[in-house]
Amino acid sequence: MQNRLDLIYSKMKILNLFFVFLLSVIIVYLITYIDKIGLHGDEAAIGLYGVDILENGIAQPYGLNYYTGILQALLDSVLFRIWKIDVFSLRIGGVFFNILSLFVVTKVLTIRVSRRAAIVFLLLFAQSVFLLCYSKIAWEVCSFNFVLISILLYSIHKLEEICSRERFLYLFIFLSVSILGSYNHIIFSSVVLALVVSIITYLLIEKVSISQFILNCISLAFISLFNIICAFIVMTLYIDVLWSNLGVVVFIAPGVLIIIELLFFDRTKSLVEIILRYLYKFSFSKIVFKPFLIGVVFISFIKYHSLKLFDVFQNEVVLLRLFSYEVPVFFNLYFMAAAIVIFGFIIYELIIDFSKKKTPIFSYFIVVYIGVVCLYTRGFSIRYYHILTFLLFLFFSVKIVSVKMVLQKKVMSIVLINVIFVQYIIWNINLNENRQVEAKWIKIGRNSIETSAHFLSFVPIIDYVKEHRIGILHSEDMFFIGNVFDFYKNVYPEIKGYNNTAIVNYDYEVIDSGFVIE
Repeated sequence: MQNRLDLIYSKMKILNLFFVFLLSVIIVYLITYIDKIGLHGDEAAIGLYGVDILENGIAQPYGLNYYTGILQALLDSVLFRIWKIDVFSLRIGGVFFNILSLFVVTKVLTIRVSRRAAIVFLLLFAQSVFLLCYSKIAWEVCSFNFVLISILLYSIHKLEEICSRERFLYLFIFLSVSILGSYNHIIFSSVVLALVVSIITYLLIEKVSISQFILNCISLAFISLFNIICAFIVMTLYIDVLWSNLGVVVFIAPGVLIIIELLFFDRTKSLVEIILRYLYKFSFSKIVFKPFLIGVVFISFIKYHSLKLFDVFQNEVVLLRLFSYEVPVFFNLYFMAAAIVIFGFIIYELIIDFSKKKTPIFSYFIVVYIGVVCLYTRGFSIRYYHILTFLLFLFFSVKIVSVKMVLQKKVMSIVLINVIFVQYIIWNINLNENRQVEAKWIKIGRNSIETSAHFLSFVPIIDYVKEHRIGILHSEDMFFIGNVFDFYKNVYPEIKGYNNTAIVNYDYEVIDSGFVIE
């Protein structure tokens, strides 16, 4: 008996050590060589607004458009004040939040599933160039989405186990994070919408009893969706008028609304319960509806997003997009095989779950979220797959630990080798100081075209600017090149005093810096 306990303890110790090792590998990559990825024009534009907030205060409560907020710019302004204006300060805030999200998610996975599930999630993260590298980029979706979703996840977890005295706190956190995430970028609202639809669908199809926990969740999701719709209407139609008359009071209003909603939360729950019990009277056939749901979602997903998401999983296009790095054939073939295994396992488990007499609610949520993504858009920049990739990896982590050990070992061996290959490549890129590149056009998915030019390192341009005292740049692509140059003027204020002029464009023909300077 004692020997058996010692063996269990030894295995737990090994798992914990491996968990710490993986977490350390990810964190070290995230916090080092932060400026190795070239500064993007969108990042620079947000950073410039951060500089403006630092110097002049908040001019407008939205970002580059009405469906994005100013959380990134506010964070940048704070970090610029604490440290200095540079690319490191621009990006380190988002890096910190993404690291925090890893701690929260792995804690929830460890409590709700197992330490092995948490390790699987870290392995998936460590083999994804997309998650590793985009977590360093100072876009609002990359800096905040993970940490906000992880807080939602943690608050849902706590709502199932806490006493009534603590309930108000986690209800408030859930509602606040929902509206904050959607204010940060409207794509976050897809999570809340999927939560509403998936819980209702699960209850009506599976005909399970309505527990207090489920009732709490669906009521919260309904209130959150209502708040998001109100916020979206205000942001698109009335925000300029409200801002000019009320100023920063606009930011206080959502908090007041949430407190009022929580005071009437029990009444809202009663109303939601009445509605659900009324809907329970209608008959929904599992045999018909479940295949219909997963069929429609999969057909839509295959048509609009599957190839592009597969490219993201495969790593090749992300390395090409961010670093103009052409993956050697051997690595590329293995990346493709690993992506097929990960992608295939997720699809297989979803189909198996929907073939069961009782489908888990988490599987409903994943399928519905995929469908919601298809409703939101037929195609967008790969940065918006951040949430979807995060959730699919979460699903994979939960499911893989429950399959037969033989299959677990085979699948996770493939993932582990992928981690080694990915880490080798990204650290090789980091440590190669004089790597020559060229701007490249990249086909992603069925017909989406991206360019690596927007992530080229601007260091050669800054060196040229300083050497030739260039204060004015002209370009055919002024949004990207012009914004980046304007941001670097704040990094190196002496450039503002230069008077010479140069023309800078992207070079898609010669392998050197990726730029043509005249």
